[in-house]
Formats: sequence, structure tokens, C-alpha cells
Amino acid sequence: MTAWTLNVVEEQIVCGDDHIHTHHRLLHSHLHHLRSLLRHHHYCNRLLRLHSHHHHLRSLLRHHHYCNH
Repeated sequence: MTAWTLNVVEEQIVCGDDHIHTHHRLLHSHLHHLRSLLRHHHYCNRLLRLHSHHHHLRSLLRHHHYCNH
């Protein structure tokens, strides 16, 4: 979220109590969604890293095996 959007939100929040509540709820759910998306992304990156690591290990082992023979 940029500073600009935050400013816009703050300006709109001034408009009255019920407006604040709906906006706050929207903002909260949006942030929650973003956080879960980021967590998912992080998880996927970890899986990819593990996968490549596994691949790397396998090739190393093959190389080792080859050298031993």
C-alpha cells in the first residue's frame, strides 16, 4: 500500500462514524487478504527452493557416484 492510498483513506475516514467502520472493515479484510497472499507466496517460494535444492543434491550425488566408479 502506498502513502497516497493511505492518505486517501484517512481523508475519507473523516467523513463520519459509520463511514469509518465500513472503511475500517474493508481495509482490514484487504490487509488480511494481502497477508494471506504473501504467506502463500512465501510458502510457494520455499517449496520451489526446496525442489531446486533437492535437484542440486541429486546431481551432486550423481557426480559423486560417477567419480567413485
